[in-house]
Order: sequence, then structure tokens, then C-alpha cells
Amino acid sequence: MGLDYRKPKFSTITKGEVLAPMSQDQPSYDWVDDLINTFGEEFDPSSNRKLQPESMTDGEYTLQVVDAQLDRIASTGAAVLRWTLKVLDGPSCKDALVEKVNFFASQAGVNALGADLQLLGINCREWREKNIPLGRGIVEALPRLIGVVYVGRKRTSTNSTNGKVYHNINVLSVKKTAAEASNPEGTPF
Repeated sequence: MGLDYRKPKFSTITKGEVLAPMSQDQPSYDWVDDLINTFGEEFDPSSNRKLQPESMTDGEYTLQVVDAQLDRIASTGAAVLRWTLKVLDGPSCKDALVEKVNFFASQAGVNALGADLQLLGINCREWREKNIPLGRGIVEALPRLIGVVYVGRKRTSTNSTNGKVYHNINVLSVKKTAAEASNPEGTPF
């Protein structure tokens, strides 16, 4: 007679004990103690692994900016802005961290970034009026983005010319500025 898998029998294992088979039909797992249990004390299933936008279902999301850093792509040296966003609400990936990347590769891309920053409460229009170089304006704006909560739309599109698939997250509206997010007694949204 085989094992009844509908009612598994498990024993409690404490640190240092070896998992013993529950019956003769189960294999021995003595090797688990040495190879896997060494990670037990720091085991944290809520890792800070960042998902890519393609992991998200298309639709509207409530997102919070956790981090925003200028970086370079190692293979090409291209300048990018890396956002770490926490999904607060939406059709998928709730509570996950998602990485959004803006490339400084075209005027259209930089203008789209400026539009997003403007919607998030950064007055980018004044940079030109005050002769603030674009790079300096962006660098000074990054810390003010941390904590901002906004409604964004994740959209998948395919370039009709080259067939390349893009996964974009665009800002629709701000829900809480960084100052409001850090002041829980502020105006509720």
C-alpha cells in the first residue's frame, strides 16, 4: 500500500535536528541539515528582489517611490534613472518592489521623464527659466521623489517597425507628495 498524500505527517524540527523519514516509503533527507539549514537563521521570504515591469499586468496601479538613482548600464555606459516602486494597489504584484528604468537616449524619452516629474510635483519647467542645467535639476529632484505616492498606468506596447516590446509605467496623477507621505496626520487621500 502506498503513502496517503492527502494527510501528510510532518514532525517538528528544531535547529540541529535531522529530518527523519516518517515511513519506510519516504526517502531520507539527512543532507538537508548541512546544505540548506545553514540559511535558516537569516531566511526572509519577503526579500527585496525587484520585479521588472513585464511582471505586472497592464492597468492602473497605486505606486510609491521607494528610491530613485542615476546609474549607468554596465554593458553600454548609457545613463539611466532607476526607480524602485512599491506596488500599493493594482491588478497584480501587490506589495512587490518593481524597478522602472528611464533611459536618457532620446529627446522624446527625456521629455516624457520631465512630464512624469512635473506630475509628481517637481517643477521642471523652472529649470530652463532659471538656467538650471538638466542634469543638476534631475539630481536635486531625486531626493524629493522618495515617498511620493501616485497613480500610474502600466502599458505594454510593441514597436511596429522593429517588433520590440516595451513595458512602460507612466504617471497619471499624484496622490501624496513626499511631505504628505511622511506626515501621517496630514490630509487623508
